[in-house]
Amino acid sequence: MAIVITVPGTPIARPRQRVGMRGGHAMTYTDGKHPIHSYKAAIRLAWAEACDYGPTTAPVTMRIEAVFPRPKGKVWKTKRMASYPQCSKPDVDNLGKAVMDALNGIAYRDDSQVWLLTVTKRVASGDEQPRTEIEVT
Repeated sequence: MAIVITVPGTPIARPRQRVGMRGGHAMTYTDGKHPIHSYKAAIRLAWAEACDYGPTTAPVTMRIEAVFPRPKGKVWKTKRMASYPQCSKPDVDNLGKAVMDALNGIAYRDDSQVWLLTVTKRVASGDEQPRTEIEVT
């Protein structure tokens, strides 16, 4: 069974971990003010609205489509504004990590259960809004 959710807003990639010292020991952390936290919360909320059962223990496939906002320099009034692949930052692996981390423990027990991951990123066409579409099978 496939579950598809849509998270409105600009997709956000998982940032690099920061390293600091506490009590003489090195620790890693993500800045508490980074927008990744609200992005993950939005993914969890969309999942909770779409699915009413607990995490699966079966192997999982995941398809992620990240649709980014159209740059102001690529907005035209008279020409057709088709969607096109985004070949700049953020990297697809960091986008996938953010989504997989957000669904860890609620869609599946552990993200090691994901055996097939497809991540695409593109710029929105003229009438599209930025969003992240996630399909879990």
